[in-house]
Amino acid sequence: MNALVHEPVPADPGIEDPAALEKVNPQGPYPAYRIGPLDELTITVWGARDIWSEVTDQSQQPTRAVTVQADGTIVLPLLKSVSVAGLTLNEVLTRIAKAYQKFDGSSFQVNGQITKYQSKPVLLDGAINKPGTIYVSAAVRTLGDAVTNSGGGLREAADPSRGVLIRGGKRYRINYLGAQQGTNDQHDIALQSGDRIYFPSRADGQFYIFGQVTQQGAYPIPPKGMTLLEGVGVAKGPLQFWSDMESIFLVRGGDNQPKIYQLTLADMMTHRDVAIRPGDRIFVSATALADWYRTFTQLVPIFLPPVYTNSLYQTLW
Repeated sequence: MNALVHEPVPADPGIEDPAALEKVNPQGPYPAYRIGPLDELTITVWGARDIWSEVTDQSQQPTRAVTVQADGTIVLPLLKSVSVAGLTLNEVLTRIAKAYQKFDGSSFQVNGQITKYQSKPVLLDGAINKPGTIYVSAAVRTLGDAVTNSGGGLREAADPSRGVLIRGGKRYRINYLGAQQGTNDQHDIALQSGDRIYFPSRADGQFYIFGQVTQQGAYPIPPKGMTLLEGVGVAKGPLQFWSDMESIFLVRGGDNQPKIYQLTLADMMTHRDVAIRPGDRIFVSATALADWYRTFTQLVPIFLPPVYTNSLYQTLW
């Protein structure tokens, strides 16, 4: 039981590893945004006053705001629909210029910008400061952008190590705490239309502690979180002379196949940052694992078979 690292505990067989998801290189510029339906473009065609009826007050050049239609096209004066879905802004402007040149042989300078991003919705959910729908844009391209910029960051009560990205019917575990600490690159995951990002709240859960402690029972996890060592402390500590501080057990995971970790007080003192999760069950033993397991299953029934391991600090994250 050496260093605590960040491999997820497979408590949920339906969760996916996010390692294979596309990432955006944080050292380079973001890839050009690809336009889609419902995005709004503002197009200016310089020198086309003879063929456009409307002009702006400032530039006195023909300018029009157009929304990309459901079929991925836009409509401009004198042109049939122009297909723009999947193109970058520069590619769209080039296509418009070529379309006008083909129409009457004139070469126009076409400028434009994306004035509304609405084609790629992403839902921010759970313990986040600004939950709701945001849109992938030139400035919001990654999971980190969505959480930090558009979402206003996580609430104090959020559990950043247990986030979930839901995409295309699959669920990916997001350890955003590890991303913040620089131990993974999950904040660089490229967003896709329809993504949902969820972070649970520590305030919604509680943990259980039994065995040779002064006050057994269920305790709420405060918004700021709680470590295993603090969990033993809220139960008023181990019973003097009766508790075996070399045999403390943690049960974590789903009821179908929970994981059972064995640790010692020395482990907990060394790794002070191991956080309790909602539903965790801690047992401070008096004698052997067999006695602990018989007592524990009477107090908190679970389904067999559990998975026993002593590699807590190699598997928790």
